[in-house]
Amino acid sequence: MEITPLPTEEGISKLLSSLLSRPVTAAKGNVALVSDRKMVVALYRCDEGALRAVFLSDLDLAINAGSALSLFPPSIVAANLKRGELTEESFDNFKEILNVCTRLMNESMSLHLSLESVYAPTQSPPDDVTSRLPLATARQDFNVQIEGYGSGNMAVLAF
Repeated sequence: MEITPLPTEEGISKLLSSLLSRPVTAAKGNVALVSDRKMVVALYRCDEGALRAVFLSDLDLAINAGSALSLFPPSIVAANLKRGELTEESFDNFKEILNVCTRLMNESMSLHLSLESVYAPTQSPPDDVTSRLPLATARQDFNVQIEGYGSGNMAVLAF
């Protein structure tokens, strides 16, 4: 089985900076896999249907990145962060960002991955997915800083 490549700090920084039209810095981070933590979960599958990667993003990253894509005013973003509210528009924007992130894994491999589904913090991914998270063959954690908005964390797990 071909190994799914993980994105790099540089790759995430460049892609998100281009997409959001502002400086974005990704650095090694640490994302705790805690079941009661509010996370956005994105599933990526290969053309044969096998689960090959999962992106776990905390609420702060989803709010900040989703808001930056639509240039929401910082005051609105701060209020949403304080309430822990991922608006429908920010969630839709973040899903688009996660879709574009397939480029980070498709560049260097013959296997083609696509975004299958994204689960909001209020939704639960299927049990067969959550039970596989500890079995990932590789993992990379990132802290992502978006200029003018803020930071958040994400973990990328490969299978």
